Amino acid sequence: MTTQNNTPVRPAFPWAYFLIAFGFSWSVWLPAMLASYGFITPPISLDILTPLSILVGAFGPLVSALILTSREAGKAGRRQFLKRGLNFRIPLRWLAVIFGLPILISASARYLDILTGGTPPPYGYSSPLALLPTFIFILLLGGPIQEEYGWRGYALDRMQARFGTIKAGILLGAIWTLWHLPFWFMTGSGMEGTPLPIYTLYTISLSVVIAWVYNGTGKNVLVAILFHAMANFVSNLFPTHGPEASDSRAYLFLAVLYLTVALIISVRSNRQTAAATELSLQYE
Repeated sequence: MTTQNNTPVRPAFPWAYFLIAFGFSWSVWLPAMLASYGFITPPISLDILTPLSILVGAFGPLVSALILTSREAGKAGRRQFLKRGLNFRIPLRWLAVIFGLPILISASARYLDILTGGTPPPYGYSSPLALLPTFIFILLLGGPIQEEYGWRGYALDRMQARFGTIKAGILLGAIWTLWHLPFWFMTGSGMEGTPLPIYTLYTISLSVVIAWVYNGTGKNVLVAILFHAMANFVSNLFPTHGPEASDSRAYLFLAVLYLTVALIISVRSNRQTAAATELSLQYE
C-alpha cells in the first residue's frame, strides 16, 4: 500500500488481536493461578480446575481472530476464514515435513542427551494403541486448533506484511511465549521443571519453522495446525523435559535443534529475498 506520493505505508501492527487473545486467555487462567497460591478457594480441586482452565483459555487466539474477522469481513469473511483450516490439499513433501521433522528433532534430542550421559524421562506411551487416540486428542483439544487459526491464520499474515517472514516469526514466537507465561504459576499445568529461557528459545524457533511450512503451503492453516499438533505429540512420545527429567539438557538439545532449522530457513529466506531484489533491479 502506498500514499498519493508513492511513499510505502507499513501495515498496522495487530494490537487489537493480541489484546483480545491475551485478555480472554489470562482472565480464564487467573482463578487457577490464584488458587495455586492459596489466594482463593475454588469449588473444585486444582487437579480439575487447572486442566479445565487451560483447555478453555486456549481458545483465546481463536476467539480473538473470529471477533476481528467478523468485524472486518462480516459473516462471509468469517466463514471463509474458518475454511482455511480445512484445506486438505497438502503436497506430499510437506506432509513428510509435518510428520517427519518433529519426530526427527525430538528423537535426535533424546539421543544426544543419552550420548552425553543424560537421563531423559521415560517414553511417553507404553502401548502403540495409545498413539492415534492421543494424537487426535492433542489435535482437537491440545491447543493446535484453538491457537493456530489465530497465531498463524490471523496474526502472522498481518505481521509478515509489516516485518517480513523471519522477523514476524521471531516476534510472534516471543509473544506466543509470553501468552503461555501463566502456566508457570499454575499447580499441575505440566510446566513443572521446564526452564523458561529454554522454553522461550524453543518457542521462538518453532514459530519460525511453523511460519515456513505455513507459507510454503500457500498459507494453509491446516498445515500449521498439524505441525503444532505433531510438535506437542512427540513431546510426549520422546519426552525431553518435565517433572521426571533429571536435568534440562535434553530439552536444551531440542531447542537448539529447532533453532538450527530456523537459522537454515532464515538463511535461505535472505538469499531468496536478495536474489529477487537483484532480479527486480535488473529490469528497472
